[in-house]
Amino acid sequence: MNIDYFKKINDSLGDCWDGKASIIRMRADDYQWKQMEWPAFYFQYLVKLNNDNSFLIPGKTINNTTFDTHWIQTDIPIDVKFHSNKNDKGQHNHIAPLNDVEAIKIAIDTYGTFGLLIACGDNEYDHTGEFKIWHDTLKEKKSKYVLEGEAIGRKSRIRKVFTKLTHLHYYQIDNIDVLSDGFQKGMKNSDGSSRKEKYTLNTSNVQPLYTIAR
Repeated sequence: MNIDYFKKINDSLGDCWDGKASIIRMRADDYQWKQMEWPAFYFQYLVKLNNDNSFLIPGKTINNTTFDTHWIQTDIPIDVKFHSNKNDKGQHNHIAPLNDVEAIKIAIDTYGTFGLLIACGDNEYDHTGEFKIWHDTLKEKKSKYVLEGEAIGRKSRIRKVFTKLTHLHYYQIDNIDVLSDGFQKGMKNSDGSSRKEKYTLNTSNVQPLYTIAR
C-alpha cells in the first residue's frame, strides 16, 4: 500500500464510531452486522465501501485462511484489524491478534511480505449490559453458540458501545521474528473443533511503515 492510499483510508473513517449507528449501517448493507466485535467489522466495511479497485476484497485464500484484502499494485495480502488501546478494565493493551500462523508464514514465503492495516481506538464499554440486550433483540434469533452458553452459564464478553479513533497504522511484515505465536493454541471453536494457532503483534515493539495520529 502506498502513502496516498493510506491517507485516503484515514480520511474515510471519521473520528468516532457509535456502536448502534455502525451496526444499523452494516445491517442496511447486510454486512456482518450480527458480529459481537462490531468495530473490527465496521472498519473492514468502510475499507470495502471506499475501495476504488486498488484492493481485491476479500483477499486471497492461503492455507484455508482468506485474508481481508489484497493490494493489487504490488501483490501483497493485507489484513484489516481494529485494536483496542485499553481493555474493559482500563488496562493498556499492546497485543494485537493476527491471522493463523501457517497462513502468515506461507504469505511471507509466497509474496515476500504481508501487510497489516490497524485502526486503534479508545472504547466505551457496555458495563450495564444494555447494548448487548439491544443487539440481541435486533438479531431476533439467538445462535446455537449463544443458547449453549446460556445453558452452561458461560460468561459473555463485555461489548464495546463506542470508540474514538486515535491512530491508523500500516505495518509491512517480512520477518516472522517480530511476531509472537501461541495465541488460541489449544482453544476450541463453538462446534468443538480446534482453533488455529495465531500470531500476535506487540504494537509497542514494532514500528509501522505509515502512521497517523488522530
